[in-house]
Order: sequence, then structure tokens, then C-alpha cells
Amino acid sequence: MRILSLELERYGSFTDRTLHFKPDSRLHVVYGRNAAGKSCALAGITDLFFGIEAQTRFSFLHEGKTMRLGATLQARDLSQLCFKRRKGNKNVLFASDGKPLDDTALHPFLGGLTRPVFSHAFGLNSAQLREGAEEMLDSEGEVGATLYAAASGLSGITRLRRELDEEAGTIFKPGKGSNKRRFDQAADAYTQARSEIRKRTLRAETLEGMRSALQSLESQLALLSQARDTDRAKHARLTRLRTIAPQLHILDAECENIREFSDLPELSEQAITRLRTAIAASGTSLQKRDSVAEVLAAAKAALNGITVEAAILMHQASVQTLQTNIGKYQDATRDRARVASEAEGKQREIALMAARVGIAEDQLDSSQPTDAVLAELEDLVMQGQKLSQDRERLEESISEAKTNLENLEGDGQT
Repeated sequence: MRILSLELERYGSFTDRTLHFKPDSRLHVVYGRNAAGKSCALAGITDLFFGIEAQTRFSFLHEGKTMRLGATLQARDLSQLCFKRRKGNKNVLFASDGKPLDDTALHPFLGGLTRPVFSHAFGLNSAQLREGAEEMLDSEGEVGATLYAAASGLSGITRLRRELDEEAGTIFKPGKGSNKRRFDQAADAYTQARSEIRKRTLRAETLEGMRSALQSLESQLALLSQARDTDRAKHARLTRLRTIAPQLHILDAECENIREFSDLPELSEQAITRLRTAIAASGTSLQKRDSVAEVLAAAKAALNGITVEAAILMHQASVQTLQTNIGKYQDATRDRARVASEAEGKQREIALMAARVGIAEDQLDSSQPTDAVLAELEDLVMQGQKLSQDRERLEESISEAKTNLENLEGDGQT
């Protein structure tokens, strides 16, 4: 790497000062009077490569945030890099055109050098030279180690080697009393650990026997698990059978009851429909009767709670008659026109119906069914309702029993 130019833009006592170096010269000498800035320029090269220190001593003229350095570098392959550096923690490198550069842009030119090594090898100032001379005087004649330390920046080589020798002596040293060294203690611990490992290590035949026993136990476990699953299925099936046993008994009884009606004639769908309609109407009538009975009982209770004077009771029959007649009169007055109209309509309907069935209008009264016929018809209707209810209940029981039997057959197959 060669430095073709060094720009001391704002650094130390320099402002916009540039040093140019010939690319074909092997040595450059920078000289000047005292305080001319030679040490400042040398420190500027180090700060240019590795960053301006936070507590720099060269910010006496320019504030830290305005300090600027720049240079043009040439690598072995003659490629060049023109860059500048400002004081800061990040984004401190940028090209000559102002575009930011990555922090690793100088790695190809520095080759892995660190700041301390660069300072001791290439950036020695007067203070560092004096420190190096004093260390050479204290090196007890080991000039090679001293020169290596001075060249690489690794000071204290002799002192470090002496400390390493002392530490090695505490670890291992042949001869009397060596059993107190850390190496011998570690060797004894290693020997004991190896002995313990041999004691705790399983032999091949022991391991093989344990594997055979494990496989046998696993086979037994599989057989027991299979038997347990089979027993569980049987238990579940028996539990279901025991649960539906009462329903099966009921189903058998209902089937026996159905056999008692096996000699009954088959009813047509229309007859069944009429029978169901009559049964529904009968149920509605029974509900209305129960409702009217409740109202009647409440009215009787209210009536029994009324207290009437004896003088009024003497005219009870007359009052009741008048009261009844008043209601009838009011109803008749309100409904007279409507009833007359309905009567005429009903009369016409009766005449039409009589003509359809071939009955003369004057013979309608004599053609009405007797009370005995009506009673027999009502009895048949009630019997039909009961039979319909029994049939529906038996059909539901048969359907439920068929479902349970299908489930049991499915469980038996599984």
C-alpha cells in the first residue's frame, strides 16, 4: 500500500493542507521546525486509518464534529481509493464525491493491522521511542525479544515469558514434590474417572440380555393390550344389552298386543285419515270440556260466595227469568238480521244437499239418524281413536327396537 496524498482538511493546526507523495519514490522525508506539525501529520495518518479518537488532543483549533481527514491510497494491484474520514461513531467514511463508504473499505489496504501494531511499527513518535529504549535497558540482554516487541507493538515480551515459566512450574515439574502440581492432580483425577467409567460401563452380553428381556416384556404387553381391548368391547356390548333389556321386554309385550288385532280388517288411507281427524276433533272437544268445567267450577265458587237478602230471594225466579230474557232479547236484537240471513243460506244449502242425495225437502226430518245410531257412531269413533293411538305407539316401539337391534348387530360384527 502507498499513500499518494494526505489531506489535513481540518485537523490539529492544519486547515485545507494537502501533502502529495511521489508514487515512484521509495522514501519520503517530511521535515520542518519545531511545532511545524510533523507529529500532528503522523498522528493524522493513524487517525485516518483507524478513526479519530473520542478524546483526541488535536481538536484545539477545529471542533471535534468538524474534524476532517482525507487520503488517496494505492494497492499492490495499482487500484486506488480516494476517501475522507470525519470524527464520529458511524458513517464516518465517505468518498471524495460525498457518497458514504462501508467501514470495511480500508481492509484490503491495511491487511488486518490494528491500531496498536500500526502505531508501534509505523507511527513511532518521540515518547514511544523513549519508552522502547527504557524497555530495552530492562530486558536483561534479550535484545531479540525487545526488537520484536518494538516492531510489533507487543511490549513486555520478557516479562510475559517469565510469568509463563512461573505458571508452567505450578502446573508440572518433574522431581520431588511433583504430586502437588496441578498436572499430577489432574492425572490422578483422570485415572479415578477412567476406573469409575469401567465400573459403570455395561458389557455387551449384559446389554443383549436386557434387550431380549425388554422385547419379551413388550410382546407380553401387546398381547395383554389386545386382550384388554377385546374384553372392553364385550363389556360395552353387555352393558348396552342390559340397558335396553327393559325396552326389549316392552317391545315383546307390544308385539304380543299387536297379534291380538291381527284379525282386524285393513283400513284404507282415507278411512285412517278420517279417523285421525275425528280423534283430533275429539281431543279438542275434551280439552274445551275441561276448560269449560274449570270456568264453571270457578263461577259456582263465586256464586256460592254471594250473599243475597231473603226479600230478594222471594223474587228469584222472576229476576232470573227477566235476566235471561234480557240477554236473549239483546242477542236476538243484535243477531236478528244476521240469523235470518244465515237461516236463508242454510235453508238453501239443505235444499241443495237434499236434492243431491235424492231426498225431498219435506222428508228431511224423517231421514235424520236416530240417537242409537249416533251413539254407535260416536263409540266407533272413540274406538278408532284408541286403535290409532295404540298403532302409533306400537310403530314407534317397533322402530326403536329395530334401531337398537341394528346397533347391537353392528357392535357384534365389530
